[in-house]
Amino acid sequence: MHECLLLPDIFHRILDFVEFELPDEFYASYTEGWWKNATLARLARTCRAFQDSSLNVLWKRQYTLVLNFRPSRFRVHHLAPLVRTLPEDAWEETCIRRPSPYKQPDTVYYYLAIKRPLTSSDWHRFDYYAPRIQSLGYVDFEFADQEGSSWAFPNLAACQRPMDLATIDCLALHRRTRWLLPNLVRLRWTAHDYDYTEYLPLLLGPRLKTLAIGFGPGCLSLEPNAYKPGILCSILAALPHCCPNLTELEIYPRHDFSVIQAACDLSMVYQGLEGFCVNASACGAMHDYFVDNLSKKPHLRKVWLGLDADTVASLPSLWAANAYPFSSLSILAIEVPRLEVCTSFLKLLRHCRLFSIAVDFNHRPYATELHDFYDTLRQYCSRQTLHMCRLVQEYVHDCSDAECDDSVELSDAVHRVGMAELASALHFPHLRLFVLSVPLLGYFVDEDLMRMTDAWPGLIDFKLFGLWGSVLRSQATWKGVGYMVSRCRQMADIRLAFDTTSDNVDEAVRLPGFRPNHGLRFFDVLDSTLPSDPEHFARSLFAIAPRIIRVEAMGWEEDPEGPLQVDPYAFCEHLEIIMCKLRKMYMSDVYDLDEIGDDVVNHTKEWSAWA
Repeated sequence: MHECLLLPDIFHRILDFVEFELPDEFYASYTEGWWKNATLARLARTCRAFQDSSLNVLWKRQYTLVLNFRPSRFRVHHLAPLVRTLPEDAWEETCIRRPSPYKQPDTVYYYLAIKRPLTSSDWHRFDYYAPRIQSLGYVDFEFADQEGSSWAFPNLAACQRPMDLATIDCLALHRRTRWLLPNLVRLRWTAHDYDYTEYLPLLLGPRLKTLAIGFGPGCLSLEPNAYKPGILCSILAALPHCCPNLTELEIYPRHDFSVIQAACDLSMVYQGLEGFCVNASACGAMHDYFVDNLSKKPHLRKVWLGLDADTVASLPSLWAANAYPFSSLSILAIEVPRLEVCTSFLKLLRHCRLFSIAVDFNHRPYATELHDFYDTLRQYCSRQTLHMCRLVQEYVHDCSDAECDDSVELSDAVHRVGMAELASALHFPHLRLFVLSVPLLGYFVDEDLMRMTDAWPGLIDFKLFGLWGSVLRSQATWKGVGYMVSRCRQMADIRLAFDTTSDNVDEAVRLPGFRPNHGLRFFDVLDSTLPSDPEHFARSLFAIAPRIIRVEAMGWEEDPEGPLQVDPYAFCEHLEIIMCKLRKMYMSDVYDLDEIGDDVVNHTKEWSAWA
């Protein structure tokens, strides 16, 4: 039977769209944060019919336990407003202003503390608002395109509203209910919350469905041996009793073996798991029986797997009676020694409906391996569901092992990648993120970029060869890049090597249907061939994407061991200044003076190349 919405449900859905609005300042990208819409606060004061729904939306997402983002463009939420619902004589907030050595405003820190013991009558307003909080530790907008990376956003923030342990201890001691936030559904524990981990059970209620440990030992500013995995292990062991309805468990990035083992034991307890993204790479490849157990969970839609060739080879015998392993899988993150291991695993899945696939591998693939991977994906994955495809090799192994060929010199015969190897990926029309970061020889021309654009008009993030760049001098020009940027209207980030010295941007501008992309903010041209005059680059870029705020370029080197022909840092600095001047000249109606500092406006620095 069709589920009909009642009037309060419809009103709540409307408020979800009213909740956020774009900031008034020069907006950077869809990852940069959003303003909280003050309309909700006004609605809450309008009448009692609007009050509850408006307050629920205002309070449901709180960012984290103790912090706020330092940059002024962020308006995020924390538990300090909840503490301030206590009587005014029960708490105090001390403001400390630290001068900034730059043009930015001074940094202001707010220290919140409880002044006296709390009584039962002090909790009336606290208990009125606390049940409205449903999410803690998540950014307001975390798009599905950012799966696997959004856990790191809070770790990049500055702790601007710290609460000491005494304040948290006072709340824990005098609380009137078992849980501080009784209706909490999603909880991400960040690096800023680590010192308060012993109080984490106060938030583990029966309604909790998602628990994410969003930090690792490398994210913490701790003294040596200060990281204590035993606390996390004890909390994970108590989860079945505290949170019987848990459906998702995430642990990023690498943790101690004992923590990983405790998380794996939990997966055996929760039969209704919908997500199990536990980075177990520190423990080596997963055992085949464990992968088999995960594959039988009927509702599992999101999973992280660490596999090797032996594990994949043993799975067919275990899945002989399992016609549909991972039957509900939608988001797959997998770490393998070689790309061909992932290709073999995809064949074992038979037909799947993946929304996202992210593959991390350790050894350089051959061009044929890339072709086989995309062709296998085309054969076994639903054409209409795939939105994200990410292949990344983090580093090149320097080894003498006969099975390790990363130190072998690149060969045009086996390491050259072009459109022929990527053609099967064009089968998926809804791709929004395409990342291929491998140390291979890339050969792409304008026509190849145009084919990708026509196949993936909804691209948001496009990175071809990533940080590795292209050893070959790229044959793509401004025409192909302009076509891609113009047709992919939602493009927010692009990383691509091409010939920036070309003078054919007018060919892209004259193409039918061309419109400059006003949404693109970040442009990384990797090791592209750079022109001697940055103004030529700036005017070409302004013609296709006038609101670029950051350009990165390393410059293509004819002699890898010789001096750089162009200083990429000075080049990009001067390029950004020219872009700002062009915006001020041609876009004065939307140009915001806060976009650049006064020192850039008044004291233009001369650009110079390295000899």
